[in-house]
Amino acid sequence: MLRPFALGCALALILAAPARAQPVRIGIITTLSGPQGLLGQDILDGFRLALGERDGRLGGAGIALFSGDDQLKPEIARQLAEQMIERDHADIITGILNSSVLLAIARPVLDGGRILISANAGPSQFAGAQCNENFFAIAGQNDVSPEAMGQYLNTTAIRRVFLLAPNYQAGKDKLAGFRRRFTGQIVGEIDTPFDQLDYAGPIAEIRRANPDALFEFLPGATGIAFLKQWQQSGLADKIRLYADRGGLDETMLGAVGEAATGAAAASSWSGSLDNPLNHHFMQAFRAAHHRDPSLYAAQGYDTALLLDAAIRANGGRFGDAKSFRAALVHAPAATLRGRNIAFARNHFPIDDYYLMTVVREADGHHGLATGPRIAADLSDSYVEQCRLPAD
Repeated sequence: MLRPFALGCALALILAAPARAQPVRIGIITTLSGPQGLLGQDILDGFRLALGERDGRLGGAGIALFSGDDQLKPEIARQLAEQMIERDHADIITGILNSSVLLAIARPVLDGGRILISANAGPSQFAGAQCNENFFAIAGQNDVSPEAMGQYLNTTAIRRVFLLAPNYQAGKDKLAGFRRRFTGQIVGEIDTPFDQLDYAGPIAEIRRANPDALFEFLPGATGIAFLKQWQQSGLADKIRLYADRGGLDETMLGAVGEAATGAAAASSWSGSLDNPLNHHFMQAFRAAHHRDPSLYAAQGYDTALLLDAAIRANGGRFGDAKSFRAALVHAPAATLRGRNIAFARNHFPIDDYYLMTVVREADGHHGLATGPRIAADLSDSYVEQCRLPAD
């Protein structure tokens, strides 16, 4: 068991709560150290930005906020979840980056009658047979972005594709989603160790297979390492590179520069998406942090927007899990994607997906340019297995 102070960078902030009202108690469990620490930090920074803009209140309620670093270790995440439930009396647990972490904490959170809102992780188990009335996700289920990309490539001249992803739940889901929709030939597939940084072997196999395109999902530091080695291999000029959105995020672009130029992903969000709320978010995040926000920061911000709408719809309080989950489903919560969030029966979002391509911008930096919409109102492929009643 962790020592009382071992939440690491955990904090407990009771902000702007009137004496007569109980604050809504929110625990954020995310990855704040190691090769994916920047991604979890962006989730936390995006959430805090939205909270700060509302003077520490969401939906009119004061907020008690607790955060902890799961260190990308499921056993640490489970201990954090148990502490936040038993000691901090959290009403809501959110912020989760990694699918393996989500699978580790789901049972103690959901069995404890709490609301669990994933900011990023979307394992297939919780979209289908194991869907739960108290589980919600801000981001699309793991398979969905690759499904959109597979559908799109069917409309192009790409016929032979090689697949590359790490060997853990999200990696398995991503490649399953692509295979489900792509009608061409899969000429090879490699699942790498989660923390692999040397890609000489996989790149040699890709060279031998000589596909039309590579589809990969390598998040965080692994993606940065791969993209640099991919460019050095000389294959970037011969084989088109497509990535899952989590394998081509904004935290990578500053580190890899030209190595990512021309690569593309399917996504429901980028900083270039043209709507007023997204413009505001981009300006506010840059002013606060002096860097561009990533997809993960947008997910943290959207999580806070959802909670803001749901708490307000529930009378400015959490109340109980039953009333609050109804508020989550029915409250008109805006998102940075330019549409109010809409949940499928399994409580994963229904979204539009766009082709996002890495370009060099006028100021010399690299960003993701929003291209055509390639899928509209897309839900995941597991929702029919979910036995929850329609909301």
